[in-house]
Amino acid sequence: MEQVKKYWNDILRKLKQTETMHKVFYLASSLAFCVFSLLTALTHFAAARLYFYKGGSSFYDFFYCLRFGNYLDRYHLYETHTIYPPLANAIYCIMSRFMSTKAIRSMADFKNPAEIITISEAAILYTIYFIVTLLLFVAVTKSLKKGSKFEKTAFTVLILFSVPFMYQFERANIIFVALIFSMLFLLWKDSENAVLREASFVSLSVAAGIKLYPAILGLILVKEKRWKEAIRTMVYGVLAFVLPFKMFGGIRTGIKAMFGNMFGTIETFDVKGPGYHLNYTAFFKALLEGNATISNFVSGGIVTLLLGLGIIAFFGLKKDWKGLLLLSCLILGVPSISYTYAGIFLVMPLIFLLDATKDRKKTDYIYLIGILLVMLPLPFDLKASMQNVYYGFMEVPVSMYLACGAVFGMTVLLIIEGMAGIVREQKKAVVAAVAAVTLLIAVFAGWRGYGKINEPYSYTNYMTKINTGKETMSDGAVMTQEFTTKKATLNSFYLRFTGGKEGSYKISLKDAENKEVLYTEELMVKDVVNGQNHRFDTANMPVEANRDYVVEVEAHGTTDNSKIYITEENVVPKDEVATYQGQKMKYAMGLLVFER
Repeated sequence: MEQVKKYWNDILRKLKQTETMHKVFYLASSLAFCVFSLLTALTHFAAARLYFYKGGSSFYDFFYCLRFGNYLDRYHLYETHTIYPPLANAIYCIMSRFMSTKAIRSMADFKNPAEIITISEAAILYTIYFIVTLLLFVAVTKSLKKGSKFEKTAFTVLILFSVPFMYQFERANIIFVALIFSMLFLLWKDSENAVLREASFVSLSVAAGIKLYPAILGLILVKEKRWKEAIRTMVYGVLAFVLPFKMFGGIRTGIKAMFGNMFGTIETFDVKGPGYHLNYTAFFKALLEGNATISNFVSGGIVTLLLGLGIIAFFGLKKDWKGLLLLSCLILGVPSISYTYAGIFLVMPLIFLLDATKDRKKTDYIYLIGILLVMLPLPFDLKASMQNVYYGFMEVPVSMYLACGAVFGMTVLLIIEGMAGIVREQKKAVVAAVAAVTLLIAVFAGWRGYGKINEPYSYTNYMTKINTGKETMSDGAVMTQEFTTKKATLNSFYLRFTGGKEGSYKISLKDAENKEVLYTEELMVKDVVNGQNHRFDTANMPVEANRDYVVEVEAHGTTDNSKIYITEENVVPKDEVATYQGQKMKYAMGLLVFER
């Protein structure tokens, strides 16, 4: 008992001697985690659903990439619609070499990547991956963070239990590896050891080769006028991006396919509500929900404006941690498919912010609060999550509004400060010229977004309502979904299936009134890519606004392994439900419709 009392008094003594900003961080992080843990236990996981519920697909990213990036089928990788750069896929490809060919073939037979965890060899690989990356992160964090051993340990533990880190653990996304290499760049770039310095440049190249956007951290070398090192880093980065394509069928075809997949994914996910997103586009679409015209114009223009001005303002920020924070905010905010786990990159500026004890200003607390709004679990929607098991995914929690708003707010404040710094250096003409050009580009980007408005019908959009099941499409089964057009041109529609080994789907678009077939396509079951939306391009087909149309799916020669995604029961209004085998159902078909 005396030992415990002595230990507790020692902690209190150290806390009293700690700087105020450190107290705010450690107390806020500890309290938020304790409250969140307690609420999660008391509500039987309802509190955690606000952030982590993914319908039984935990560790999906790891097993999905392991399945399609396996060594045996690597030459067909980019036919699976993957958007990962080849270096990331090369890592999974190398890991698959540690599996038997029998296990790899078994893995390919699973249509749902989440089921791959049942293969012991794949589960062992994930366990090794998790342990190695976790140990590496702990080691790098403790090396980068200043302070006592106790503080380094406390900081690392609290960070690992922050929302972005727990979310990326739940997803098992390789972004964690990109973060580790980015931190190695910051750790070694100023080393007196030439080998470690060069290793830092290679590390940044590897991080960029895995996730692309860490490449923006190379601006740090440019700002420090380390021209030769910046050029070498760029060369390393190009090699890290290009050479791994040789493992997957060739450089030219691989680059074309990857960027095609990437732009297609962005187009699909860009229309989705913010949900778990953490970017500027999600923030504005959430604020302007219900007005697709304005939100597309504003989000397209603002993102371009923030990126352009942010890069320029970076060179006007005097404090290193502020420059790093601005680059980190751009990493989070610019990609339109940036999810909550991208917030792990805030650990880098947070370390430097806490360690920069000299010349501390009261305004620095604004940025600490902004970072905490992204990092801490804040169960504002606890009651709603208890009442609706799918709340965190179907709706936008208050915590997500705050997180997106914090990223946007910190970006704007840092841009203003950076631009002011450049003006103080008597470079007003440069600022004016750059701002004018950036503004013109932003207006063009916004106008382009306005011209490409794709507004989904919410009641048939499975990405909005969340599919929680699949309906078997046995031979001869027919499922239909009726919808009403809002405009005069139908661009395309998406459906999502799980395939089997034989048979086909006949997909038709019909006029609901006169049953005229306007579009039809046959999709072979073996060609279905599980986990991806299949697009049916109607080539901007003219339709009659405010008229009812029907999408029909008919199965031919299929087995019970063939299924089509449906939305949750009773989430659709009135009678807008699916029809299966001629009978109206309580759910809607997972249909996503776009029109211009």
